[in-house]
Amino acid sequence: MSRLPAGVLREATIDVGAIAANVRHLRRLTDSEMIAVVKADGYGHGAVRSAAAALEGGASRIGVADIGEALALRRGGIMAPILAWLHAPGASFAEAASAGIGTLFEDLPLPDDLAEAILATYRSLGAPPVAVRSSATTEDLPGASFAGQQATSLNVRGEDELLGAVRRCWASLWSARAIAYRKRQGFHHERAAAVAVVVQRLVPAEVSGVLFTANPVTGARHELVINAALGLGEAVVGGLTTPTALSWTTRP
Repeated sequence: MSRLPAGVLREATIDVGAIAANVRHLRRLTDSEMIAVVKADGYGHGAVRSAAAALEGGASRIGVADIGEALALRRGGIMAPILAWLHAPGASFAEAASAGIGTLFEDLPLPDDLAEAILATYRSLGAPPVAVRSSATTEDLPGASFAGQQATSLNVRGEDELLGAVRRCWASLWSARAIAYRKRQGFHHERAAAVAVVVQRLVPAEVSGVLFTANPVTGARHELVINAALGLGEAVVGGLTTPTALSWTTRP
């Protein structure tokens, strides 16, 4: 910072033009990627104007400390990731980010056209009990398993309950567990994480379970394994019960 021209940092706190000048000067000092961090007060000029000035000066990206700041910039047409290293020391960034995102899904209304499309299709089925499930871009992969990370709601009844289950399914992509797991596996949140919500007529199963076409413990591909339990399948996949295990071999 000492290499900056005298007065530039002081002026940047009161002049968006100086913000761009700061960034241009730093760009001349380094070839590294530059992330400009914008706070909600925007140095007295508003976060969107300050971010735009930093980008104009040559910043590679804009970063923020929390979900509120990210949304303020998004409304202004600027995408900004929440930077974990800006979070309070000792606190869990994944848990804080998840709580903030979950609140937004609870508080923000669904667009009218989307809600009506969901409900119109639900009514066309006769408004039966349904299952609301996820279909994410990051499901089970050769080197990563996302099983059980997104929310599933079973025996959903009524329009209000259905829309609430859709919200919960979307929000579950940003659970603390999912955020932390993607980070450990090296997945980029903005590019890799997306989820569709599937609404299915519920099958009132007496017995349900999971069929593995290879033994999940040994990896043997000549063995089929079923884990099953009484009732709906969520008890099995959610680890709520110890299932009955059945196996077959395809070798003579």
